[in-house]
Amino acid sequence: MAKTIHVGIIGGSVNNGWASLTHIPSLQQNPSYNISAVSTSNPESAKKSAEALHAAQAFTDNQELAASDAVDLVTVSVKVPFHYKAVLAAIKNRKNIYCEWPLTQTTDQAKELAVLAEKAQIHHAIGLQARQSPEVNRLREALKNGEIGKVLSCSMRVAERPKGSITNQREAYLIDKKNGATLFTISGGHSLDTLCYVMDSWFHDVSASLKSNYDEATVIETGKKIPKDSAYQIFIQGTLVNGVSVTVHIQGGSQPEFICEIRGEKGTFRLVQDRPLGHVQFGNLILEKIVHEDYTQSFSYESMIKFKTLLSRGGRQNPSGKYCQSIQKISRRYQ
Repeated sequence: MAKTIHVGIIGGSVNNGWASLTHIPSLQQNPSYNISAVSTSNPESAKKSAEALHAAQAFTDNQELAASDAVDLVTVSVKVPFHYKAVLAAIKNRKNIYCEWPLTQTTDQAKELAVLAEKAQIHHAIGLQARQSPEVNRLREALKNGEIGKVLSCSMRVAERPKGSITNQREAYLIDKKNGATLFTISGGHSLDTLCYVMDSWFHDVSASLKSNYDEATVIETGKKIPKDSAYQIFIQGTLVNGVSVTVHIQGGSQPEFICEIRGEKGTFRLVQDRPLGHVQFGNLILEKIVHEDYTQSFSYESMIKFKTLLSRGGRQNPSGKYCQSIQKISRRYQ
């Protein structure tokens, strides 16, 4: 009989937008898991959330949740500046971990936690959910199978509405670089991980330019202008270890978009987002393909074939689906 995995959610408020949309419904739907504890910064919120989720324990101290004998797996769903201490507490108590991306505010912190987690011999995962997308995995397999011949290049464009010259009170911390939750680390991190996962390779050489058109942003609710030091325009180009040339443009404060084109000797794959938000990890993806069987023949526009949709689940998808697939993989490691 499969073991029930008891989960403690740091940031487990039922009023927490991300946890309530992803972690909580996914865990409730999976019979392998039981939400046994929640931790929030407010005692009343912690108590109400625990009652609503039928969790046995409620905490305001993340260290106490991590130390609880009622918890096997700690999931971290709080703002990035609080990730490091939450994950460290779980590691010290030898609890398995699922942490949202970005893992920490700095690379040094992330490296430290990775080393400590390996030494503790625990299961640990980061929420790079786009890897669970059927469209992303179909594309990865198609490239491995040589469906468009030798891959020559990959170009990606990512854009989202926030993180420009306007923000709101809830998201204001995202434009402060020291918080580690910027356009580059969030949208950039998810998008670049998807690119490298699909290509089954990593950068051999890379050059990048980061800039901002604004040094301040206006808070919608108050009209107050606050400093902004995070990049608004991000340009990346380089070559992967497998020899593929790559260009990436990530920008904020503009019309949302996600598009990735991979060109090969015999055709092109295109991965786009229906009703885009600029976050590939949210899904709503469409995989398209165009094939030219023989480039040695004379080219003519009449021979061009329109892109054909290979895979699309259509419509706006609930982001909990990707998280659900992630925790299913974790549960299989327990068995």
